[in-house]
Amino acid sequence: MLFQSQCLSLAVVAGVAIAPALAFLPTFISHSSPPSLASVQSQHASSTSLHMGRAIKRGGLKDISPGTVAKKSSKKKKKGKKGGSSSSSSSTSSASAGAASSGVGVSSKLSEWASDAGEEVPAASAAVVETVEEKTSKKEGGDKSKGRKTRQAERRSEEVERQRLVENTVDDLLDIFDPLDEEGQSKKQRKVEFDMPTVLNKIHLLIDNPNPSTGLKGLTAGQKLRDYRMVWAGSDDAICHVGTGLHNVPLARLEEVFLTLGKKRIEVKEVIRILGPFPNVRNTLKGDVALPKSSSTASKMKIEYDSMIDGTGKQILAGSETNKRALELDVLFADENAIVCAVPSEEGGVGDQGSKVLFFAAEESLNVKLEMLRVA
Repeated sequence: MLFQSQCLSLAVVAGVAIAPALAFLPTFISHSSPPSLASVQSQHASSTSLHMGRAIKRGGLKDISPGTVAKKSSKKKKKGKKGGSSSSSSSTSSASAGAASSGVGVSSKLSEWASDAGEEVPAASAAVVETVEEKTSKKEGGDKSKGRKTRQAERRSEEVERQRLVENTVDDLLDIFDPLDEEGQSKKQRKVEFDMPTVLNKIHLLIDNPNPSTGLKGLTAGQKLRDYRMVWAGSDDAICHVGTGLHNVPLARLEEVFLTLGKKRIEVKEVIRILGPFPNVRNTLKGDVALPKSSSTASKMKIEYDSMIDGTGKQILAGSETNKRALELDVLFADENAIVCAVPSEEGGVGDQGSKVLFFAAEESLNVKLEMLRVA
């Protein structure tokens, strides 16, 4: 009896529990049929939305209009992926845009073309253009240096040719005025007639090829003393213009005239031979040299003698300015090899048949020559 009452209670409880399920059973059965296409699309749209082939979660679309695509912020991408492809591409595009806008590393013409076309210049293209421009500028600089070196080489070559021409011309004049014998000694010639057209042609050849670097200023103002020997004079008046004129006294004959220039000073040494049992005499004139500014071809050399040493070795000073002897010379050519000067005149030049010319050649052994003349 007790067992029956327990079973009855369980049946009542089970009935109470099963009743709601039986009530819901028709609904479950009605929905157990295959789902339709519209229901699937609506369910899929409720979870996700498709836009231009990309799945976008709900709430991430914000404001989407036809023809636009939503972009995620670069900050989220940088936080999500460090060194990712999207981050690197965005940084590359921003760098190229900044380079194109600022003009750094991009040529001016390329920037103008990009601004006119409204397009950005790729960073790689800008680097290539910059490299090409650097190579072009280096090439232009190299061409300029090559051109400068070429011009310098040409000037050196021209100077060598000019120097060779001057040396050969001086040697030719020495062969004419002071020929050597078979033993190499100077031949003693008195009143020799020279081929004046040849002599004047050689003189003019020297005048037409001056030294652009040395010149008379370098010879007179330099610290080095240079010695010259008078090889030929066009007339006795030209000799007396620079010397003492004492060779014109009876029984006297002019042997040599030496010229020393440097340190803005000048020395003229005359060696005079006295006929008979008498020694040679040396007269020395000393003075200052000045070069006034002149635009003419011939340089004016002003000489002012302030002292003299006569044949006895006695020094005679000018004392006062009035006793100083002043003179001028037209220097037509001046070089370490030779000096061509002329007595100033109204018509200028070398005069008739070179009568105003004084030709000096470089003397390397002045002291030896003075000893040979017994006037050292």
